[in-house]
Amino acid sequence: MNIDETIVEKFLRQEAGLENHWIFSQIVPGEKAFEQPDCSKRDEVELLLKQITRLVKDFRPFNSDLYNVLFPQWRTITENTTVILSVGSPAPYDAMVRMKDGKEYVIFDLIRFLEYSNSGYDIERIIRQLLTHELAHICIHEDYPPIQYQEYIERLKYTTFDEGFAHILAFAEDIMSLDFRELVEAHFEVSIKTLTEALSAADKNEQKDYLVSCNAGSYWDKFAAISGKLFLAQNKKRIVELYRAGVRPFFDELLS
Repeated sequence: MNIDETIVEKFLRQEAGLENHWIFSQIVPGEKAFEQPDCSKRDEVELLLKQITRLVKDFRPFNSDLYNVLFPQWRTITENTTVILSVGSPAPYDAMVRMKDGKEYVIFDLIRFLEYSNSGYDIERIIRQLLTHELAHICIHEDYPPIQYQEYIERLKYTTFDEGFAHILAFAEDIMSLDFRELVEAHFEVSIKTLTEALSAADKNEQKDYLVSCNAGSYWDKFAAISGKLFLAQNKKRIVELYRAGVRPFFDELLS
């Protein structure tokens, strides 16, 4: 992977104009999303920059055996992937994939990452988790290009598939050893209910809101991502089969 430190380096040098970078026009489609980063955090950001750079170069995904089967070319694909290390993204946008000129970029906001560290989380684990998640998106998009799913209903189906796989793969080091029953009982039906309601939305503004909330905000409220993830959690032995079936068969079975 390639690492682009341009934004962080400008922040560390206290240069103006961070908000002019293209990523801040792509975080939320049709909006400029920028939050002035706190200059008092420069020393912490500099330390985190070194840590992330090392982990990106030595990346090993969660669920590596499953990752290798689902994405046999993941190393080749990610060799040409650029990770943009940034500051200035508003919450909750800590890690994301965005496109410019036909190329996808992984974007990490280091100020947002500091919130994990300062809350007592193992930051190295969080970084590996988020790399596993975002690079899964890059690989999924190679197999199933998002451009083929542009209408409202198709976008909901695609998000459920895309985010479902990225979320399950990054949830734990070894998902096959986990018992998901309590999480399924707590969150699956309510997520499916909201997803079904979203599929029936006819108002354009309501649709726009659903397309944001289906994968943004509080973790368990991201109804498309959680529906996909917990469906896979209930079908762990069929994850490869469900991936290879594709977006529409996956979604149809999820709602059946």
